[in-house]
Amino acid sequence: MAKVTLDQLRELCQQVKRGRIPEWKVYALFGVDVDVDGDEEGNPQFSFLDVLPVLVNAVTGIAGESPRVTRENLQELLDGREETTSFLKVETYDCGKAAVNYGRSLAQMIGGGHYCVVDPDITAERFPILGEGEVEYAFVYAHHSCMVEYCSYQQFADTSKPSLEELLAAMGRCGFRPARVEDALAFAAKFPDEQRRQDILVVGSPWVDPDGQRHFICLGSSGGFERSLKLVPDSEVPTMHHILAIRKDAA
Repeated sequence: MAKVTLDQLRELCQQVKRGRIPEWKVYALFGVDVDVDGDEEGNPQFSFLDVLPVLVNAVTGIAGESPRVTRENLQELLDGREETTSFLKVETYDCGKAAVNYGRSLAQMIGGGHYCVVDPDITAERFPILGEGEVEYAFVYAHHSCMVEYCSYQQFADTSKPSLEELLAAMGRCGFRPARVEDALAFAAKFPDEQRRQDILVVGSPWVDPDGQRHFICLGSSGGFERSLKLVPDSEVPTMHHILAIRKDAA
């Protein structure tokens, strides 16, 4: 394997600086996965010195390991020939099985969930039920695994994290599809405590408002007790949220 050249590293820095290459791809390619301590307020902190040893070893292999990054695969990134989804490692966690009854209306599904708060914009017209019969699915939580997961959004530009579309493409390549509203309501009715532990994002059936802004359903709670169905605009969707997904081979 040919080692990375100094000229390639210089070009990489220039392309990242110009915004041509997003930061998260560099972290993913070099295998950077550093969990650093937060500040006094609990916000994660990050500096280049935290990942410098990882980058050096990824290029040189001086720690006794084979270099992770070769001249060839770095050049693919520099030339824009890389496969975007291959940079993302999607982690999934099994969270149980639930049956979706497609014969029930959206109102019936919401009523059966006994939510304390429901966003009034969640209507049958905007979130239609698609499917027939009753089908049991295996549900998982999915999110990406790379360095940006440990960094606050305020510390980086948008290029430091993959887009939702890139994450969904990677999920599809790994054999998962995002849950739709009917899937999520069936899951939440069977496992009501799950959304009390963390917000759960449902991205399989977005609603686009008259201004062209996408909105996604989020299974949440108030104070860890009152369960809610709320809408999250596209601009506020962080990709590290738990995204509810379904195994394709069980769909």
